[in-house]
Amino acid sequence: MNPRQRYELRLLAEYASFDIANVAKDFSVSERSVRYDIEGLQDELRLIGEDPTALSVRQGIVSVRDSGSRWELLRLSGLKDSEFGSRPVSAQGRVLLLVCDLCWSEEYVTIKLLSEKYSVSRNTVMRDMAKVRAYCANFNINISSYRGKGVIAQASEANFRRCLSKAIRDYAALDSGLSLDTGDYSQWFQTKDLVVIKDIVREAEERSLLYLDDVSFEAIIIHIALALERYRANPFSTISVTDDAMPEESIAHRMAVWIVSKINEKFDIHLPNSEVDFIGLHIGVRSSEALAQATKPNAAVEFACLSLITAVGRSSCLNLSHDSRLFDSLLQHINAAIYRQRAGIVLENPLKRDLISEYHSLFTIIRDVVRESELAELIDTSEDELSYILLHFAVAMKRSAELSPIKPNIVVVCATGLGTAQLLATNITRYFDANIVATLPRHQLYGSELLPGVDLIVSTVPLQVSIPWIEVSPLLRQDDIDRVSVRLGELGLGGVRVALGEESNAAQEVMKIIQGHSAPGDEEGLYAALRCFLEKSQKIVQKGSYMLSELIEGHMMLDVECSDWEEAVRASGLPLVSSGEISDAYIEAVISNVKETGPYVVITKHIALPHATNKIGVNHTSMSFIRLKTPVCFGNEANDPVKYLFMLATLDSSSHLLALQSLAELLSESEFISLLGNAQSGKEILDLSLIHI
Repeated sequence: MNPRQRYELRLLAEYASFDIANVAKDFSVSERSVRYDIEGLQDELRLIGEDPTALSVRQGIVSVRDSGSRWELLRLSGLKDSEFGSRPVSAQGRVLLLVCDLCWSEEYVTIKLLSEKYSVSRNTVMRDMAKVRAYCANFNINISSYRGKGVIAQASEANFRRCLSKAIRDYAALDSGLSLDTGDYSQWFQTKDLVVIKDIVREAEERSLLYLDDVSFEAIIIHIALALERYRANPFSTISVTDDAMPEESIAHRMAVWIVSKINEKFDIHLPNSEVDFIGLHIGVRSSEALAQATKPNAAVEFACLSLITAVGRSSCLNLSHDSRLFDSLLQHINAAIYRQRAGIVLENPLKRDLISEYHSLFTIIRDVVRESELAELIDTSEDELSYILLHFAVAMKRSAELSPIKPNIVVVCATGLGTAQLLATNITRYFDANIVATLPRHQLYGSELLPGVDLIVSTVPLQVSIPWIEVSPLLRQDDIDRVSVRLGELGLGGVRVALGEESNAAQEVMKIIQGHSAPGDEEGLYAALRCFLEKSQKIVQKGSYMLSELIEGHMMLDVECSDWEEAVRASGLPLVSSGEISDAYIEAVISNVKETGPYVVITKHIALPHATNKIGVNHTSMSFIRLKTPVCFGNEANDPVKYLFMLATLDSSSHLLALQSLAELLSESEFISLLGNAQSGKEILDLSLIHI
């Protein structure tokens, strides 16, 4: 008697009948298979001398004749109490269980054995195996079939662990969600083991002051439980993550060392040192804070984040380029996402459906931008990962909305005539960011339908109204401006621009320049004067930061002839070597890094940003630009060949970001890209970058 038949007997004992279609759906089998079950039960009844007609099938409903027969069937079936509460496994759940069976076993498993275990036909298991193979392929696990032997999973221990961890958590989440209820994992791990492991990880969090979110906490617990069970099954199995291990000085590695020592102590075992690397890796890639401490600045990743912010801002009609908090949090997350992709670890987002539903348009923009950018080669572009990126932008937009002042709705009232009212309205919009709802004479104000939407009435005559109002001079003198500003503040409204006579020195100077070159035909003089002003003030735009124009000035070469990418990188560094900004050692470090890690410096189509993550040979933060006469290939299929190179050298982690932000924004403009290809001199490029702040 197979487990499905026992389940059918339970239904008959409890309810006296069941619907064949429902049971077939529960077990993901055909209705014919369930009918065969009933025939088999009737045959067993006949063999033991019982009346097979106790079971009847009519119009798709299986019934048992009477209550005595119901309990006799149960007794004769030998159904135990523990089996009485068994539940059917869904098709999705069965696939996950098959994944676990194959990844846990180091031996061949026959299709016949699997079909009997899950009470389904061999054809059903064969169909399931296509989904099993697809699931395992995400973890570089190969499922091979051999005639006469069965199927076997082949992969490294690290990949088996990653796959098992994900499958176990996915299976538990089918019913309970991500809760880490120890009962959800009882078929794989002992409940008492999970309790001990949870206590150890909680203590590790307290000791290191690094706290994981619930999803990450659950994942770490399962990883550790797997390590324990795999060690018990084979103490000599080893796992290696040397290429991806967190640095020994990192907080994630220190946490892992302490956790493994406690696991060894509590369970009286001796996990190998490689388990420290494996557990530390998973702590690191699931904690942006931990990873930030172990990750060196990378200008290519910084550029990718700035480009993403620029593109999303433009598509959503918002200026997010100066939100440093968005950049910092996004950079931290993208670094972690790159590390996760390299390590083959998937980050689950239990809120993804809610986030995508609430911010559907924004999610679509982010998805399209990421998948069409260089980030598509660096990070996982699944909905889980993209919805986390969405969260960073949603928070930034909410923050921007909270910081943006509310425009007050103002009605202007003047008894001396419509022309005077319009003059007053013009002066108000000059000094305040406000909506002028209407300009009215006093006699039209009373009973006006406009009043319910009005925040403030600015009038040249006394009023008797319930809405806040203030009396001013028709010409709006400085003291009037001050009083309106105070009144708006009292009402909790923004809208203040700059009061007369209180413009900044820079604003006053710009106004003088414009007034001095306002004559028709003097555009060239205006541009030249503004350019001169920007050149004088560029060094104080942002303390401790460099503008793009400031860095590349004097470091540009056009139509350089190079035979390959190495020669191009060396050529891009020559202007900086000549000026003493860097030495040849830095150029060699860039070339060495590209050879070791790939063409990470190719940041977008036809453009490379040669840089190294170390400071060897860097004397000053600097940047150069060269245009190649003949493009060269770096090995980046999506963005080759490269025609333009901006070499970047930095002494710290922040002084170059303003220049990099400007470059990201400029490279998103077709006018600038066209200029890079058509400029006759470096000055043309410098001029356009100069006016871009």
